[in-house]
Amino acid sequence: MGSWAALGNCVDTPAPLSYAIYVIKGLITIFPTLTLEIPMTTPLYRHGDVLLQATTAPTTPLHRQPHTTLAHGELTGHQHRIAEASAAELFAPTPTARPGDPQFLHVTAPHATLVHEEHGPIRLPAGWYRVWQQREYTPGSVRVVQD
Repeated sequence: MGSWAALGNCVDTPAPLSYAIYVIKGLITIFPTLTLEIPMTTPLYRHGDVLLQATTAPTTPLHRQPHTTLAHGELTGHQHRIAEASAAELFAPTPTARPGDPQFLHVTAPHATLVHEEHGPIRLPAGWYRVWQQREYTPGSVRVVQD
């Protein structure tokens, strides 16, 4: 109980978070066996500077890309790509996607494996995914993180 008290009394804790901690401490006092679960309704996958979010099939017109490379490493030459090219299709809103453009991945096989030379593989179940690259702020602009 001491760690909860310490959390609730943090000076730097934002007011809504302090209140949430206060409520949780009260619930634990009243219901000592209470289990709090926060459901994740939309699976997210992070693969280095690439993020994938499970989604429904897009309703906007898309153009199929001739590859399944989600991101090219500008500095290293490495690629975030689907290992089994026939297991998925990559789509973009324009015929020729540029780095940072929104993309959609459709895993058509029971699963597809996202690979990269510097990261462990991620096994993606069948379905649609929104794909984007991490961005960073530099004075005067926002740019795509380069691998």
